[in-house]
Parts: sequence; structure tokens; C-alpha cells
Amino acid sequence: MRVRKKKTETDSSGRGVARAALEGASREELLREALWALARGGNADRIGVWLKARPGMGLHGEVPAGFHGLVWDRENAETPKEWSNLSVEPPLPEELLFRGKSVEQDLEDTPDQPIIGALVELRRAFWIPIEKEAQLKGVILAGTKRKQLVFSRARAESIAAELALALGIEEEQRNARLRSADLSIIRSLLETQATGASVETLLSNLADSCTDKGEGGNGLGAEFVVIGVLPDQREESNGSDRVEFRWRSGSEVWTRAIESEPLASIWRRAMQGRRVIGSEPPIGWTHGSVARILAFPLESEGQLLGVLVAGLPGGAASLATLDRLELRAAMAASALRHRRRKEEESHLVVWQQVLLDSIRQPLLVLDEVGNIAASS
Repeated sequence: MRVRKKKTETDSSGRGVARAALEGASREELLREALWALARGGNADRIGVWLKARPGMGLHGEVPAGFHGLVWDRENAETPKEWSNLSVEPPLPEELLFRGKSVEQDLEDTPDQPIIGALVELRRAFWIPIEKEAQLKGVILAGTKRKQLVFSRARAESIAAELALALGIEEEQRNARLRSADLSIIRSLLETQATGASVETLLSNLADSCTDKGEGGNGLGAEFVVIGVLPDQREESNGSDRVEFRWRSGSEVWTRAIESEPLASIWRRAMQGRRVIGSEPPIGWTHGSVARILAFPLESEGQLLGVLVAGLPGGAASLATLDRLELRAAMAASALRHRRRKEEESHLVVWQQVLLDSIRQPLLVLDEVGNIAASS
């Protein structure tokens, strides 16, 4: 990673992390602001700032493991590219990872531990956690090649707190975008229904909305989605063996295999238990980037109508994604209930006409306002 500098200065506007966050700065801008402030305020020989990656930053939308950020070195204008990645394992201290505490390391006291990455040539290292709601969201490193590290711990912890607040703002903005995207989907589906479009079209659009990546990663981005319907619910049996998967979207490899074992056992358990089931792909199923399979039983007015099954890429199976899928599952259940009612009304009309045709005497059936609804 290349960071141009003059002495301890890095590329930065000097506005500070908090102000940059309020002005909508990108993550790289926030990292540069933090590096500039830390380099200016101490005598460290090397400073690194790493943040946990956002959903959608990796290939296929997964969250890359570990932390990603920028490193500044006093003696080198360009640092190794691999330093931008920091693994969540040693040499990171356990106190930092699991307790969220600032930790100072004397690297000369641990000769058996390999010195790798951004710790190369350093004698002492100071780690500061970036925490939000008791969750580690990133780390700051200040290191020196000398015996003593002259560095303001309070200053570093203050900048860590500013970065945590910036991540909070970013998360709130992302959640607002996701809610807006969901409302747009709901509005579109309701407009489709209002125009008299078939329930089949509505459910097809609903399935497509689950696999849509969306602008800026605002879509659900599922690898595949299938919606199955029970053809007849007048029996007491849960009918899970008679599910007809009529609406499919995404990877054909998965949508074709969903009716067969071992994948079928996942949605069958969801229907039998009438609860959401989440499972990792069965052993041997490594097609694509599906890391989590979720099955939602579709119910309305106490009646089991079908099932929605979605496959999510790695890192996307968050609580927010679960809520968004539950919303779509509820809409699918409502659409299937509407479809079932129309079928029942159609059957009733046919049955009434058969009954009328069996009567030899002239007979008229009037509706509630006195109009002729049917006749023998």
C-alpha cells in the first residue's frame, strides 16, 4: 500500500475522523484521517489502522475474513501490499480480540512467536481495539523499533472511539438504504397486484427481488431462491412431500436440486416444525458461493401454504438479511393465501352451477342486491 508522506504526514485533509464521517467520507478517507492524526501525535515508527470489512466487499458479496486497512511507516513511502490485511489470530493478543482491551507487546520477550506482517522489525507494539456495542470492529497498531514507545494511549483510544462512531453512522446509513430498498420492492409488488396481474407474476417478481444484488449492494443478493406451494390444504397432513416449486430465481444448479435429497430435508424440516430452519450446505455441495441455506414455512391464518428457500453467500446471513427474507416470506404467504382463496371461490362457483343444473325446477339465485347471480 502506498501512502505518500513528508516526515510523519500522510495524505489527509486534516479535518479529523469525526468530521470526515459526518461529511460522508469513504472508508479509505477515514483510514487516512486516522493515520494522519496518529502519526502527527506521536513518535511511532509504524502505524496501522484496520477495520472489519463491510458485507458485499468480497467476491460474490461475502465478507472477507479478518480486518482490512492502511499502514504508514516512517522510513518507507510504500509498504507491502499484504500489510493491508490483518488476520484475526496471533500475533493479535487474546486480550484485544476477546476482551476489547488495549495491549502493549514487548516483541523481544516472545522469541518463539514468529514476527510477521506489519510487526516485522518492530520491538514494541501497542494495540488499541475499535469497538462498537461490545463487538470488535477494527484495531489500531502503533509500533516502534526502539526499546520504548513514546505514544499517547489516550489520543489513540480517542481516535478509535471516533472510528467506532463513524462505523455506527455508516451502519445506520446502510440500514436506511436497505429499508428504502425493501419499501420500493413492497410498493412495486403492491402496484403489480393493483393492476390485476396474476399471483404467479407477483410471486415470480418476489423471487427475483431476493436474488437481486441492487445498486450499491442494497439488494438481498441471494444465490438462489425458490418458492413452493402445496396444491391442496384441505387434508390434515402437512403435505410436505407434495410441494410444487413453481417460482425460481438464481443459480439453476441449486434451484433444480432443491427437490432432491439432501437439500429437500432442510425445507421439509421447516414445514414439519413450522419454523425457520437454517443450515450449511450438505457435505459435498460446494457449487457456487452458497454458505447458508434458509427455509421459511409460508403460513397464513394458521394454514400451511408452502415454503420459501434461499441460499446466501458467505457473510450475508446476518440478522438484517434474515429480517428482510422474513418480510418477503410473509408477502409470499399472503400472495399464496390470495391465490388459494381465488381457487376456492372458483370451485364454489362451479359446484353451485352443478348443483343448480341438477335441479329440474326453474330456480334463480340472487346476490345481496337482488341481481341474478346464477340460474338452473
